[in-house]
Amino acid sequence: MSADKVQALVNYYAREGQSRHIQTVCNEVLRKRPNDPQLIFWHAYGLILEGSFSEALRELNSAPVDDDSRLAVLAGMIQAHQSAKIVDDEAVVELQGRLEVEEGTANVGAVVQLATLYWHTGLLERGRGLLERCLRSHPDALDAQCV
Repeated sequence: MSADKVQALVNYYAREGQSRHIQTVCNEVLRKRPNDPQLIFWHAYGLILEGSFSEALRELNSAPVDDDSRLAVLAGMIQAHQSAKIVDDEAVVELQGRLEVEEGTANVGAVVQLATLYWHTGLLERGRGLLERCLRSHPDALDAQCV
């Protein structure tokens, strides 16, 4: 299955709130592409939606990170920490600082992935701001235009 089809399925299931289906799709494709950072991230996002915050954090901490998934992994870790019963405020502040620094130097793929995560988590204005900033500097970025 192509990366675009997998992302479309993940987007659909995330929009519908079907966390188990997100995990299933990612697990199926991870059998063929075991170290795909974006699939591992979306699998962990499914765990966050399900309420398995510590498992999601373990997965995100040990996941291989590429340029396109780096920002989304940081934002996912922030969401998992903030959603847990006992919030690790120190870790949240550190991760937010890293996210702010890396947002400024991120490539188009990373910004699109982060904006997609924000879309699913309901932070629409923050995602829109990222995409608008991205499109000002890269007006021909099709991925950013599509989100």
